[in-house]
Amino acid sequence: MSSVDDGRPVRYKLGTPKGWERAVNSMEWKEVSTDLYRKVGKCPNCHHELNFEIQKVAFLTSTIQVTCQCDTEHEGSKGEKGCGSFGDVDAP
Repeated sequence: MSSVDDGRPVRYKLGTPKGWERAVNSMEWKEVSTDLYRKVGKCPNCHHELNFEIQKVAFLTSTIQVTCQCDTEHEGSKGEKGCGSFGDVDAP
């Protein structure tokens, strides 16, 4: 089970925690290849690496829906990775 810095477990919960979009929006987009970008930083909810990657073709809009895709299977996730946090952030 995953936990935040204070030791409390972070259960899987689909939604956008308060301040999540602002925090993730401030993280850097890293160009991995000519058509692939990665959001660099830790999920503000579970504090694991976000691990979100997206193809450049998705940048036809000004915002992108980013999801926590950390490598941790949080309790209650039914086999999915990530803590369930998501939100809209600016495209690179």
